[in-house]
Amino acid sequence: MKPVKTTVWDPAEYLETEEQVTAYLEDIFQSGDPNLIITAIGDVARSRGMSRIANNANRGRESLYKSLSQGGNPSFETIMKVLSSLGFGLRPTPAPPDTDGIAGSIDVWLKSAKADAPEAESAKKEAAAG
Repeated sequence: MKPVKTTVWDPAEYLETEEQVTAYLEDIFQSGDPNLIITAIGDVARSRGMSRIANNANRGRESLYKSLSQGGNPSFETIMKVLSSLGFGLRPTPAPPDTDGIAGSIDVWLKSAKADAPEAESAKKEAAAG
């Protein structure tokens, strides 16, 4: 049996319309994963032409490729300039209630602490009576 030849799937090859780009970035941003977001911004920049985006963002093309690739670590300024060059911006919006962020973690902790409170009080009474 012949081995199957596979190729790496590149999202940049399929981001053809503004609607596709917007939907792609919105979905990725909802993940909250910084590495995935950086890589997605790089995908969009490549789909639009990295040389043009690098020029508009006042960055070197090669360094932009590197910083917007998987494992890259671009500065916040670079992210803002690239997004602006792509026709996007950032604005804060309320996090969804099922967020895994710090607010969500505190909320989950508070709920579990309240739920455990009667059991903890019973345990203290039993230990004192013990």
